Amino acid sequence: MRTGLNKGRSGAAMLIAVLAYNIAGLMGSLIAEGAGAGKTAADLIASVLIQIAIGGVALVCARQAEGSLKGLFGLKARVNPLYVVMGILLPATGIFFFLPLNTLVGQLAVNAGYSGASAGLVYDTPLLVTATIAVLGIMPAVCEELLVRGVVLGGLSRLKGVYAVLISSAMFAIMHMNVMQLVYQFVIGIVLGAVVLITRSIRSGMWIHLCNNLIVIIVSYKTGDFSSAPEPKDIGGGEVLYALGMALAGIVLFCAAVYVYAAVLTAMTGGKKNARATLKEAFALLRDRLSMPPNSYGYPGDTQESAELNTHIGNELFTPNRVFALTVTILAVVWIINFIAGFGT
Repeated sequence: MRTGLNKGRSGAAMLIAVLAYNIAGLMGSLIAEGAGAGKTAADLIASVLIQIAIGGVALVCARQAEGSLKGLFGLKARVNPLYVVMGILLPATGIFFFLPLNTLVGQLAVNAGYSGASAGLVYDTPLLVTATIAVLGIMPAVCEELLVRGVVLGGLSRLKGVYAVLISSAMFAIMHMNVMQLVYQFVIGIVLGAVVLITRSIRSGMWIHLCNNLIVIIVSYKTGDFSSAPEPKDIGGGEVLYALGMALAGIVLFCAAVYVYAAVLTAMTGGKKNARATLKEAFALLRDRLSMPPNSYGYPGDTQESAELNTHIGNELFTPNRVFALTVTILAVVWIINFIAGFGT
């Protein structure tokens, strides 16, 4: 009998995906080395295999759950033109307001002796730019959303939405094993999770993720990849206050943007109402979507029946809660080990 998504299945999927992530990256490097490819080509080959592994794990996990993939991931939901605007606005806001804090955290790590960050990609030809857009822009927007906002967030169906978003966002940031992007990936993960819960579809998450990746690629092409390590330098109190102030302003604008998004969505779907009624309904929409469990975006994933069945499958030692807790612990330990190893490179 197939059952709905739950913590155990989501945790196992994330753990397998991270393992596949590292194996695929190693395989890509070996393939590129054997073919005599340069560093940029090697990184792109590794990235292709990594995204295929992530997407494959997500789809295999989803296929084990009851219901169609379209229903499970909310792919039946209609595409709203508002996605286009929000897809550009939210990532642009995030990069502008959170990049100083992201850079500050990376700078603190470098000043402490961390040297494990990559040198960043170099795209100096039209072909490499096109390949980068496809591999680092489009593929992660689809594959990572299927895993993180699809399987993981959808599997946290017994938690309040806001807690599910925070936990899945932390796992999203840790999954990349990159301290230079840790802050921003956590922040954009929260935005993606909130929007997916509001729209009840990962289509909106995929679009915003795609726009985010494209903006990052453009910014990196013009100014240098912000995932690469900066040079050690002294940090003044003004820089810290500036980074924190920008991040605080970004949080306020993010909240306002999501609220406006909900208000416009309410106005477009709720018929004629005055502005006060629309804003009131938008607040109710946000409250309901972020306080109620994700429930696989409209499909009842972890029902009481399926939860009880999953609890008693095999050894009772491996309950969904314990599997998920074990996953979080292993991911945290691996990230810490990876971070510590960066001080010895």
